Formats: sequence, structure tokens, C-alpha cells
Amino acid sequence: MKKAQLFVDEKEIMRKILALTPKEAREYGVMQRSSLKRMKDRILSGGKFNFRTKEVRKLVSGF
Repeated sequence: MKKAQLFVDEKEIMRKILALTPKEAREYGVMQRSSLKRMKDRILSGGKFNFRTKEVRKLVSGF
């Protein structure tokens, strides 16, 4: 039996990550401010954004 597909609204997640403060990110489990900064920089630069990294998965599970 296969699992149902899970569709993620990538634009909405990116918008939420950009709005996060380091203090809020710590509540979701992202302890390093630099990790959040790198995520935000990657989003703003328009480069590839990997939603399967450990830190991004912590944030997505909290949203």
C-alpha cells in the first residue's frame, strides 16, 4: 500500500521563513542564527531551496 502524496505550498513556507525571527526559529528547533540567515539568503537570492534539509524540516513541521 502506498502513502498518499503530500503537497506543500512552497511559496507560503518561504514567506513564513522570511518572516521568522531568530527567537521564533529557536522555538521550532533551529538553534543557530546563522542557519536561519543562510535559509533566508538562499530564498532571497532566488537560488535552489532544498525543503528536505534537517533545519527546514524542523520549521515545516512547526508550521
